[in-house]
Parts: sequence; structure tokens; C-alpha cells
Amino acid sequence: DLPVIKGSSTGFVLGMSKDQPHTLYQVGKVVNHVRIGPNNMLLVSGDFGLLAFDSSTGKMQWQMDAINIGSNCSSVPGATYHGGNCRIAVGSDGTSTALVHVGYWQYQIMMINSQGKLLANVTFNRGGHHLNDVAVLAKPKLVALTYFIQTHLPHGGPVQSPCILTFDYKGKETGWKTYCWSGHDLGQNQADSRGELLYMNDKDGYLYFGGIAYGGNTCFRFEGHSLKKKIDTVGYDEYTQPYDTGSSAITFISRMDPSNGKVLLGQFLLARLPKDKKGPSRGNSLSPRSLAADEKGRVYVAQSSACCIQDRANLTVNGKHTGPYGGDAA
Repeated sequence: DLPVIKGSSTGFVLGMSKDQPHTLYQVGKVVNHVRIGPNNMLLVSGDFGLLAFDSSTGKMQWQMDAINIGSNCSSVPGATYHGGNCRIAVGSDGTSTALVHVGYWQYQIMMINSQGKLLANVTFNRGGHHLNDVAVLAKPKLVALTYFIQTHLPHGGPVQSPCILTFDYKGKETGWKTYCWSGHDLGQNQADSRGELLYMNDKDGYLYFGGIAYGGNTCFRFEGHSLKKKIDTVGYDEYTQPYDTGSSAITFISRMDPSNGKVLLGQFLLARLPKDKKGPSRGNSLSPRSLAADEKGRVYVAQSSACCIQDRANLTVNGKHTGPYGGDAA
């Protein structure tokens, strides 16, 4: 009874549980992105388009391949930003959304109800906008989109500015927005900064955001609606305080109010090069790749680093020590 789409020879989704047997689902040739929805719903994107099925029975609920989603979602995840050409999300009300990269500066954002009916299909083709992720905010009935804008500072220098934008379920841009600063607005807060990841945690009611800043003088230090008000941040050591970083990539994560886009709490995460006799260790790149949170508000971030994450040599994976740095440290 497992869903088998388009000769499923290479596409698989593995369901894991701490107290139940693991389950393997065959779903097409390429699986691009996976999200868990309410009532055992599992939403998958890939070369087959979008597929929703009951993870407990394997029974298909609906499938969609509007605007040739399958052909645009057939790349291996990571080929374009985090999820190939596609990102998907599901809300607690069963509403789904898909962000599909269909061409140069061209994206489609689809809103789909719990029965698989297309509610809206938004064409987004604004030059200089790099779209990265989406989330469904069920209580205010909004779809959130994060990206960064390639713009210019007052003196003409290029800068990347993050943005979180919201649409209603009909595809109208009527909700709130956070960040979305122009180059003129940024002024001295001119470190390139990008909106990368979104995760709506229906278990604790908060929206979680992941971004990248290429330097400590980033606009992420400030509340998303004002560059005059700094946010509360959790910073307690050299790996959570962005000083002496140069232009290295720094991870920023935050907890937000999904009803109005207010940034409630933030944290910076970075790697650092080994210390030497010249002084303190310099910051080094640490970039977010995936984001989630649990019912207690604990945040989980998968990241990649050039060198070196905190106490790396003493960390363990499946009971084995990772050992000293010897290349890319995921």
C-alpha cells in the first residue's frame, strides 16, 4: 500500500520513531523536501510533484503536479540553496504551501488546502530577490516567505538585505513583513544578511527563523521593524557572540510572534579558528542548513562549518569521537 510514483527506483522517505518500527516509503526517483503535517500527514516534493499521504498507512491523500512542479523539483536537494529548486511546508490546519524556482528570478508560491485543492498560485519575479524558504502560519492564516534582496547602500556599494514577507491563503500580500530594509535604511548595519530558513512550530505557537550574516554589524541585531531597537539575544561565550568575525558567515536564529512578525529572542552561532599567540581566535563560517523546534521550544539547527565548531575533537556521533579537524566539518 506504500505510495509508488513514477517507477520509484531511487526516491525514498525513511520514517523513524523512538518507540515504533522504522518505515520506508518509496516515492519517485528524486525526493527533494519532506514536511510532517497534522493527522499523520506527510508531504513530499520531488520529480513526481507534490504528494501527500498518510504516514501510518501509506495511503495517498492527494498528488499535484501543477506548473510542472515535478520537473522543477527533480534536482538533488542542496543544488540550489537548501532544497534544490523546491521548499514545502504544512500548517496545523492541513494547508500546504510550495515554493518552486521556475526560472531566472522567477518563482511560484502555491497555497493548497487539506484536500489538495489549489487555493492560490502567486508568481514572484522581482529582480534581485533570492527566495529560500516558506512556512504556513495556520492561526493567522498566512504563508510566510523568507529571502534576501540584492540592493545598494547610499554610497553605491552592494549589500544583501533579508526579508520575511507574508501572504494570505488567497495569495494576497496583506500580512506583516519583517526586515525588508532598503540599502538606504541599513546605513552602517551593512554586513550582507540573508533570510534562509523558516519553521512554524505549532506545538509551542512560535515561528522560528534562520539567517546568515557575513559580519557582526548585521541588521539581525535589531528588532525586525526598527533599526533603533536592539533585540534580546542569548550570548554567553565566544561561539555565540559575533565579535572579531571579519566577513565570515554567521548563523542567526530567532523566535518570532507569527501574528505580527515581531522578533522575540535571537541567538548568533559561529565557528572560530584555533587560537594563536597573536590573540583571541577569529570568527569563522558557520551556515544553517535546516531548522526545527520541539514542544518545549528547544531549537535544532543543522549547520555546515569550514572550521572549527566548539570542542569538536571531544564531540561524539553514534558514540564515536569526531576527532580533530580534517576538512569540512558538518
